[in-house]
Amino acid sequence: MRYLVLTFCLVAVAVAQDESLEDHMLEHFARATQVQSAVVAGDLDGVDVHAEWLAEHPSPDGLPEGWQPYVKRMRELAWEVKNTRSLTVAAGATADMAGVCGDCHRNFEVKTWLDVTTEPPAGTSLSSRMGRHQWAADRLWEGLIGPSDDAWYAGSEALAEAPLTARQVLGEDEVSADYLADRVHTLGREARKTANDQSRVRLYGQLLSTCAECHSLYRNR
Repeated sequence: MRYLVLTFCLVAVAVAQDESLEDHMLEHFARATQVQSAVVAGDLDGVDVHAEWLAEHPSPDGLPEGWQPYVKRMRELAWEVKNTRSLTVAAGATADMAGVCGDCHRNFEVKTWLDVTTEPPAGTSLSSRMGRHQWAADRLWEGLIGPSDDAWYAGSEALAEAPLTARQVLGEDEVSADYLADRVHTLGREARKTANDQSRVRLYGQLLSTCAECHSLYRNR
């Protein structure tokens, strides 16, 4: 299987593009992805510097006027992520950030360049399945931000095909971990049938929250 992965080059079709705006968009995507990665890991402390940048960094000159409501909403969500101590709240706000990005890109005809890359091979070991879960979560993330149906469906397929068990995660029969692992697998199956943007945002928030809870459980043992 092949997939499409979002790169950091974002260009607005309808406006003149200069280096400062392009650099800003590149950094914006990178910072948001750092927040996403920290939430996936269940590391609320790890989101601070990146969420703060998203909340406070000034917009560059030349930003189209119509983008301002999206920028404002992104900043509000970034503050929400930074200030919460709830993984569930952070996960939902992070998913909402991706949805805001995708809405802006679609509504203002922002083109995203996509590179074709091979997904990691399937396997039965913990490391291979966790690697595919991370890969799948990243593809769903890019599917929201792009927005890209190809990235979204590639991620959902990989997630649905790589179930985990508590024994793999914790090395023993653990009911709570079993539920969380099964929940991730179920969300992957549900994602394959989800076409509405808002439904995808809600599902991704649930996925981030589930991943974060499981990773926190594992880290704290």
